[in-house]
Amino acid sequence: MPSRLKTFIYLLPLLTLLSFAVCRSVERPLSDFAGYYFGGKEIWSGRFMNAYDMELLNDLVAAKGHTGVYVSYAPFPPFTSLVFAPFYAIPVATAKLLFSIISCICFVISLLRAWRYFHIPVQALLLIPLVFFLPLVNNIFFGQSYLLLFCLLLEGFMAFRKDRPAVASVFWGVAILFKLFPAVLFFYLLSAKRMKHCLYLGVSCLLLFLLSLAVNGSAVWLFYLRDILPRLNAGELNQPFTPAFQSFFMLCKNAFVRDALLNPGPAYESALLFTITTGMYKAFLLCVAFSYTVRGKGSDFSRFAVWILVSMLISPNGSTYSLVLLLIPFLALWQPGAYLPSRQWVMPIMVSVLVCLACNVPVGLFARAPLLLQFPRLFMLLALLALMFWKRNTVLHLPLLGALTVLFVLPGLLRKTQSDGSTYLLHKQQDLFLTGYTVRNGRLVCYSWDGKRNEQETDIQVNSITDKGLRLQDNQIYLGYSQLTHSGDWKRKPAIINGNTLIYLSDRDRGICFYTLRKIILPY
Repeated sequence: MPSRLKTFIYLLPLLTLLSFAVCRSVERPLSDFAGYYFGGKEIWSGRFMNAYDMELLNDLVAAKGHTGVYVSYAPFPPFTSLVFAPFYAIPVATAKLLFSIISCICFVISLLRAWRYFHIPVQALLLIPLVFFLPLVNNIFFGQSYLLLFCLLLEGFMAFRKDRPAVASVFWGVAILFKLFPAVLFFYLLSAKRMKHCLYLGVSCLLLFLLSLAVNGSAVWLFYLRDILPRLNAGELNQPFTPAFQSFFMLCKNAFVRDALLNPGPAYESALLFTITTGMYKAFLLCVAFSYTVRGKGSDFSRFAVWILVSMLISPNGSTYSLVLLLIPFLALWQPGAYLPSRQWVMPIMVSVLVCLACNVPVGLFARAPLLLQFPRLFMLLALLALMFWKRNTVLHLPLLGALTVLFVLPGLLRKTQSDGSTYLLHKQQDLFLTGYTVRNGRLVCYSWDGKRNEQETDIQVNSITDKGLRLQDNQIYLGYSQLTHSGDWKRKPAIINGNTLIYLSDRDRGICFYTLRKIILPY
């Protein structure tokens, strides 16, 4: 049988799944792609606040006639607008379809190249549609970009293996400016002592950053780096306590951090324990990856795969579509010679089952389970990392572990908590994203958005309401010349009710722009 026909037969299950998903995606909502498209278009046009302000962005999408859309651009750096720029002249539905087709083509080409380059057994290729069913389908249904990110990371690594630093740095530089978390590749190159490649990657990132500055302007980058990125690193994406992210950060937050509205009953309230456990976790995983790269017995591919897996494990956020990146460690563990000949099939089969469960078991099924059991995917990914170290004789670099622990724990211990005496106004909130409020029949009524406008009537009695003398300046609320707030959260629509209670929309300790109502009792 001709080799090309053989290859096509091996790829047929994957091609069938991708084709089916692309065809069905036409019937699906715009979903996340609307954020990429409309948010990126606003940044491209110089109106970046229209992108990063959720209410303005969702109003813009609704004004275009698209209903049921609920998007946020906060996770995306300004460079993302350049990646999607070729699609802005096309109607959004057509753009989503075209982007999905291009992503699938690039994904299949990169996968095929990797299959041949690393001599991956054909059985692994045949298993991919089954093992990665949900991540592949969700990437296409949601209009997400992780298929493209997979290509950038894998093509960059193959260029790195061929000692083509300029090519590798372009692929990896785009990946870093596009999603930021692949910046862990700098640590991979440093631990592998590939200084030339590290220098090339630094130059590539700098040039791409300067390109984005020239196109997008400095104001949007300053805003993103100062106001958005620190909060994303603190896990403030949308629901800051959701187990859906399946991260160790969220596990510890649910266990140790109290929030009167979102997490009123933690297992043990202790900000100190939260800081120490999350800091030690990051330090341990980075030290593990470094030690494996420097001292472990394994191929270059397995070392690279460990860093990709560690970058996913230390991220505070996660999703089903990002799990397509597990294909990199999956391929590395199927690579011939990864294990002893006597057990050459045992470990790949174990890995395939584990990754299949991690990718496809709905974590929502565990929502009412005890806290630890609500994070099955997290523990499956940690088990996958442990399998990658099986019989590798890796010895931890203890001085580095100590240094990293201090680096991650100490700033949290020294950080001062901002307090302005504010507390939640509501005892229960119907939707995560409040957009405003009014008074009706003497009671407070809240407006919210979850793809459509909603109202929530509260039992809060309001005898009077005024915004006289109040103003927002530098994201702080003033009454006359007196500053009433001092925290870094975003604030909107301040008012005084019942003569002595300041209320305002705030996203403090929540996802960016995911407002709730807070109150401050005035001293008079």
